[in-house]
Amino acid sequence: MKKVLIVDDDKQIRNFLNDILKISGYEVECASDGEEAFKLLQCKKFDLLITDNKMPKMDGLELIKNIKKKNIDIKIIVVSGEEIEKSFTELGILEFFRKPLKYKYLLKSLERLAQSE
Repeated sequence: MKKVLIVDDDKQIRNFLNDILKISGYEVECASDGEEAFKLLQCKKFDLLITDNKMPKMDGLELIKNIKKKNIDIKIIVVSGEEIEKSFTELGILEFFRKPLKYKYLLKSLERLAQSE
């Protein structure tokens, strides 16, 4: 079973994604901001990360930069209500979704990433 970490400061989105992914067979944990997520990533192994971009304490871009610095091996999807910054593609992040989410496309992307190991 693939382990997914969901990071979003919007509790409704976290809960929605948590429910959809669990129903789809993923093991899921959630964090409310990048700082909390980074702490989890340093002590637990996850296969996939779904992160919002704009969050308090540590945004998605800073979270991904910290993940790269620590060489944490994880596949990443960025979700944002705004345009995705060029900085993400420069970090090698190729999976993006705009809010409001179309969860069927997100699930297909997760399946593709999970199988690409």
